[in-house]
Amino acid sequence: MGEAERKYIVTVLSTILSTGLLAAGVALVASQVVIWPLIYEEEVLGAVELGLLEELAPAQEQFLARAAERAALALHTAQSRAHIDELLAETQAQARELALRDEELSAMNEELQAQAASRMPPAQGR
Repeated sequence: MGEAERKYIVTVLSTILSTGLLAAGVALVASQVVIWPLIYEEEVLGAVELGLLEELAPAQEQFLARAAERAALALHTAQSRAHIDELLAETQAQARELALRDEELSAMNEELQAQAASRMPPAQGR
């Protein structure tokens, strides 16, 4: 699949080995293999490889082009959502850490105020 991804083009292999495919327990021999890159905003996210039993018709090619666009969009959306989830978890961890530090600083502040109050001489009345 690397070649189709690098070139951003659809690769059609008509001369393939007749080793066959296994689909639903039935052995099939593909006459054509199509490798379709999944491109989103000029970035290749992956590729889809299809073994076809007959040559690809123009209408099927148009369908696959639209399906590949939608698959690339879905893949990009899933990757973006996963990244957002990672950022959210990181932000929540940072918020918990800041809350702990705030508690520690408050406790230190109270302790320092208590020490300062104990060192001050008593107020004298006039």
